[in-house]
Amino acid sequence: HDFCRHLDFLVLNGFADHDGRLTEDGIWASMLRLDQPLIIAELIRKGFFEELGEELMAGIIAIFVSDKFRDIDINPDMQWQKRPLLEQYYRMKDAIDGLLQLKVRHGFEVPQIQFWPAVALYVWAGGASWEEVIRLTSVDEGDLAMLVFRTADNLRQIASLQQTHPVLAGKARRTLERLLREPVVIPT
Repeated sequence: HDFCRHLDFLVLNGFADHDGRLTEDGIWASMLRLDQPLIIAELIRKGFFEELGEELMAGIIAIFVSDKFRDIDINPDMQWQKRPLLEQYYRMKDAIDGLLQLKVRHGFEVPQIQFWPAVALYVWAGGASWEEVIRLTSVDEGDLAMLVFRTADNLRQIASLQQTHPVLAGKARRTLERLLREPVVIPT
């Protein structure tokens, strides 16, 4: 029953046909081994990431890898470029709103969309120091490192779409380079 419910949802969203075969979108989306594959696939289908710079891409992807709710406030005394991230955050929410409502109507869980992971990875990918990110978000260092690693893993999955989305795959690889730096990755 659960399998059929999931398959029906994939058919409803154009990732599979009525015979249970993956559509063209379903084939490339099935290669995404992510925390929220349908949401990321929907954003890719809608071309959401096409206009984003690497730091914005890192921030938006980070939203979907944070697995537990944390009540984290952004330090109002610190200066950072809020406007570009806020604009894309709300644009992303609009882009996936229909899918999230459909998931709820069909009895599927939807992720809690928190802003702090986007801020942390946006400023980190933008070149801020580790200490600056910690001061800005007050997140524990271990939690921040895990957020970086999980976001990087999601970006690796997107980078694997070289055959179907070569420009996006290239952007994902460049974004990875911005994330994986000291102290998260020790140079060899």
